[in-house]
Amino acid sequence: MRAKLSSLFLILVACLAGCGEGASDLPDCSTIKQVVVTDIDETLTTLDAEFVQQILDPSYDPAMRAGGPELLRGYAERGFVIHYLTARAGTWVVGESTSCEQATIDWLKLHDFPWAEGRTWLTLPDDVVTGEDTIAYKTAAIEDRQAEGYTYVYAYGNAVTDIEAFVAAGIDLSRIFTVGDLAGEQGTQAIEGGNFVNHAAEQLPLVSAICTFK
Repeated sequence: MRAKLSSLFLILVACLAGCGEGASDLPDCSTIKQVVVTDIDETLTTLDAEFVQQILDPSYDPAMRAGGPELLRGYAERGFVIHYLTARAGTWVVGESTSCEQATIDWLKLHDFPWAEGRTWLTLPDDVVTGEDTIAYKTAAIEDRQAEGYTYVYAYGNAVTDIEAFVAAGIDLSRIFTVGDLAGEQGTQAIEGGNFVNHAAEQLPLVSAICTFK
């Protein structure tokens, strides 16, 4: 009996010493430069027109696709930097004085999307961009961060301009997810159902933590 108890004790000690080894070996998240990028309008919101409605009526809360906050929080909790990349013009104003940038941040926070200094970015163009200019602007925004040593691992969008910008920046089609009417366009990964609920439940368990917060 004593020998059996001694063996169990040694197993317990070994487990306590080694069970957390994998997590402790992960680097500090402050050093990690892996990114998930997402469009906002008609990707996180349900329609492009949602933000237009907010501009016309500052009290309006743009409708969002269900599951978006949980999906992006899941990535953030695993150590990824979240890059919100939108074509909303920085010159636009909501109401009398709220900048487009601030209105966007307020909306993200209101709906519990991840937002943390140094771990989330919001990029807007200086002025209105459409079509090919949108592609060029979004591509350049990603490439600027890549030049700083960041790697874009996953990308989310809803439009051809999103897809073409992501591809031009070197993100593989197998890691570009599209939602809405053009889900699966140009060989991207389709998110079915018009929201992120099922996708988050399927995708996040496949993604391991890449760092630890200290």
